[in-house]
Parts: sequence; C-alpha cells; structure tokens
Amino acid sequence: MILGTDLPLMPHQLKRVSRHMSLAIGLLGAPGHHGSGDISIAFSTAREYSFRDQRLMNHENTISEIFRASTCACVEAIVDSMLSSDSMTGFKGSVKSLRSALISKP
Repeated sequence: MILGTDLPLMPHQLKRVSRHMSLAIGLLGAPGHHGSGDISIAFSTAREYSFRDQRLMNHENTISEIFRASTCACVEAIVDSMLSSDSMTGFKGSVKSLRSALISKP
C-alpha cells in the first residue's frame, strides 16, 4: 500500500501513518498473518516544514484524524480495486471478478 499526502509530516509521523494503513485490510475482514507480505509506505510532497505546522500535526486530535483518513483511503482503494478488476486465471484455477459477479445477478 502506498499513501501520498501533501501534509507536512516528518518521517517518524509518516512511519506511524503507514502502520495504520494495514488496519484497512482488517476492516475489510481479511485476517493478518505473520509473513503475509503486506507492505505499506507513506510519503509527503510538502515542500516546507514550519514549526507552526509541526505543532498542529503533533496535536492529538490532528494526528488521530490523519490516521483515520489514511485507513479510510486504503479501504476505499482496496474496495475500488476489487470492484474494477477483471477475472483472473492462475496456476490454481480461475477467480471470477466481483464486477462480473454483481452484473450477472438478476
């Protein structure tokens, strides 16, 4: 999972945000297992970091809302990719896409 933001977050804050992104997988009902291979990266495109911005970003309510927003963005991205993907065939068989499954129902 990759999250880009224009919020002026420092590297340690981005690391915390990226940890919260994995909650999206759990919210969608998938269990997390050791060695599952889920990787998340967060980056900021902000050009400047001011002391005032950092005070705001470190505020308890602000950082909690950033965590919530990153999780919601990941949930939305996962659901969107599941609904817009095509059917696949692999070495263990084929999987019908959710989009075709939803369209074919009366």
